[in-house]
Amino acid sequence: MAGIVYVVDPAAADAAAVQSLVERLGSVAVVVPSAEELLARLAAGGVPVAVITEMNLPGMDGLALLAALKERQLKLPVIFLTRDSEVNRAVLALRGGARDYLPKPLVEQQLAKRLRQALPPR
Repeated sequence: MAGIVYVVDPAAADAAAVQSLVERLGSVAVVVPSAEELLARLAAGGVPVAVITEMNLPGMDGLALLAALKERQLKLPVIFLTRDSEVNRAVLALRGGARDYLPKPLVEQQLAKRLRQALPPR
C-alpha cells in the first residue's frame, strides 16, 4: 500500500495511533485536526489515496466532509473511525459513500484489513 492517507481527528492520541498503523502498512499518513484543514490541503494539490476520519469534528462534521469530498468529485475511500455510535449517522455515512464505519477504540487488525481492501494493490 502506498500513497498519502489523510487522518482527520482532533484527538491527538487517536490520530497518532492511526498514523502509526498507516505508516506500518507502507503509506504516508498526514494528520489534520479538522475537515476544513483537509479541504484546504486538497485545494492546494494534496491528493490522497484514502481518508480516515472521526465523525465528530470541530466545525464541519464527518458527514459534511463526506459530502464536500463527493461534491469535489474525489473518488477515494473514506473510512470513519469514530466514537459516535449513533446508528442513524452510520447509515447516513454509508449511504453517502463512506467505505466503512468502524468504532473506536482502534482495533488495528480491523482497520488494517479495511484499508487494504479499500486501496488498490501497488
